[in-house]
Amino acid sequence: MKTAAAKTLFVIVLVVLLVLLAASAFVWWRTSHGQGGVDAQQKAAAELKTLRAGIESSGVSGFQKENLESDVDEQLDALNRTAVDKAEADESRRPTDLHGLTDEITRSSKTVYDLASTDGLSSDEAATLVSIAVNQWGTVQLFNGSLSEVSDASSTASAQLKDITGLGQNQALDAKGMCPAMSDDAKDKASAGSASGDSKRGSSKDSKELSDILTGLYSSSWAESYFQAREDVDGTAEDTAKRLDVAASVHSSQLQQLRAGLDQACESVPQPHAAYDLPDDTKDPGKVMTGQADHLAHESMALIRTQDPGKSGVHGTKSWTAWGARSLALNTVVSSQVSGDIPALPGIS
Repeated sequence: MKTAAAKTLFVIVLVVLLVLLAASAFVWWRTSHGQGGVDAQQKAAAELKTLRAGIESSGVSGFQKENLESDVDEQLDALNRTAVDKAEADESRRPTDLHGLTDEITRSSKTVYDLASTDGLSSDEAATLVSIAVNQWGTVQLFNGSLSEVSDASSTASAQLKDITGLGQNQALDAKGMCPAMSDDAKDKASAGSASGDSKRGSSKDSKELSDILTGLYSSSWAESYFQAREDVDGTAEDTAKRLDVAASVHSSQLQQLRAGLDQACESVPQPHAAYDLPDDTKDPGKVMTGQADHLAHESMALIRTQDPGKSGVHGTKSWTAWGARSLALNTVVSSQVSGDIPALPGIS
């Protein structure tokens, strides 16, 4: 009896120890895994604090200074509080003029975007870092007066955006893993037409966000071509006409790159006829252009949020983060042509 009781006690103790060991291992994994995300945000916060100090040393004043400082403060508020508290500015980086400051912001945008691929970040945390990087890139274009150059693949603005995301304007996109979500009618037709329809899609998943972006691009492109055709009749102002040209070029390029890069297994692509419409409340091209660009920016952010954090690229499933970041950046700038302001957190605020 004593031997049996001893064996039973031994088994119970062993089970308890194994449970405690497993729990400890899980806690360690969660802590170490999450620590990577905190470290990434701490590094991003250090970049922002360095820029905050650089704004002062650069001699920038007035609205420019106020807007920059306000953006940095809002971005810091969006990061992990512990990470922000631990972050320290780099005292060796002190620009002495606006040109030096824009160089620092350009450098920071690349750094922050790369940090968004850190393991341990949640999808929302990674998306926030992408948004901050886009703000920084857009701010440089605003200060350099190069907002209208983003549609030119050979411009410095385009080169900087490619350097950040890894994806260029005319670069082939080889995207996999997602297809535009099919409508119920399209699903019924695909099911009735071919019993093997599902197998063609392979591992690609339906994405409502991707479907919404495609529809939004069709809608924007059609509206822009409509307003361009009526420029003489409506007496469109010259600056508005130029902004329309930029928006039309950006969206046409986006649409072409996206449709060419979709996985061939995708069975359904939203068709443009569903987007031939203009908002009922306005026929003002500037307002329509801004509203549609803002919508596309938020849809781009929604697409980025669906991606797991990790190094983005231009091939396979990781290409969606790069394409989404480009779309967020370009549409933020298209909208800012009219407002003259880059949001602190594009696609979020």
